[in-house]
Amino acid sequence: MLNFSHQTRVFLFMEPVDMRKSFRGLCLLAESVLKEDPASGHWFAFINRRRDRLKLLGWDGQGFWIWYKRLESGVIPLDNNASEQAVKNPVMGKRIGYSSAALPAARRPPVSTRGRPHAAV
Repeated sequence: MLNFSHQTRVFLFMEPVDMRKSFRGLCLLAESVLKEDPASGHWFAFINRRRDRLKLLGWDGQGFWIWYKRLESGVIPLDNNASEQAVKNPVMGKRIGYSSAALPAARRPPVSTRGRPHAAV
């Protein structure tokens, strides 16, 4: 379980990120785009284009952690106001509350192993 103090900030990177990025790539995004130190103790959240995957990057004082979440159904909800502001500023520092129990029942079309969508049933 992740523990956050009242001083911990979570920076949500609003642009879709290639989920193949690991520690070094996500740290570079935090430094170059967010202008934040990835070893600051704050958390950095990255989502993919389909919004069904989320990576959290954090520093615990000894090393970096990456938490990875892949949703089997539904999408990660984003605040509409945040999305509108992201057009002007693609990166927003804000606290986010994310719980898999709070996800809407939106359904993505299943994807075949060859990357082509299945026919609708």
